[in-house]
Order: sequence, then C-alpha cells, then structure tokens
Amino acid sequence: MKDGNISDGVYIVDWAHVTKGNPLFDAALSYIKIYYEYGKELAETYKKDYISDIAGDRAKELSADKTVEEAFYKFVPAAAAAIMPAANKKMREFLRSFVI
Repeated sequence: MKDGNISDGVYIVDWAHVTKGNPLFDAALSYIKIYYEYGKELAETYKKDYISDIAGDRAKELSADKTVEEAFYKFVPAAAAAIMPAANKKMREFLRSFVI
C-alpha cells in the first residue's frame, strides 16, 4: 500500500485464520481462482506456500489422518462446484475439469 492506495500487483487474501468452516475449503477456493486468472504455476505456488507456511493447527486437525495436501485436494471439487452457479460460460467450462 502506498499513501492509503493499493498499488498495482497481485494480492492474495489468505483465509487461514477463519473461525468457521474448514480453512482448506477457503484455500481450495483461492487456488481455483488463482489458477483461472493467473495459471497453474502460480496456483501451485500458492498451494505449496499455504501448506508449508500458512496452514495452521486447525487445518492440520481437520485433515485427520491425511496429509494437509491430500485433504486440500479433497476440497477442490467442492470449491469449484460452489462458484460454478455464478461463473460465466468460460469459467464454468474451466471449473468442470475440477468437478468431474
């Protein structure tokens, strides 16, 4: 931020400290949106950073007997399905690859 204004660039809003629901769902939702807008490479970087640096005890607790990464991927289809109704035709086609 400069002089109270957000400068040009890419910003990721991290939902790791949400108080309701599973934070892995929010991370999966962010992953899909980043993938759509900026490509797989940046989305994978986000996922890797989230899992290694950001995912807190709550995400680890909610992943039960799976690794956090395995649990993360379980939420990707649900996150894609959640945003599909409001998506435009092009994005819906993209989202189908995650749901099917």
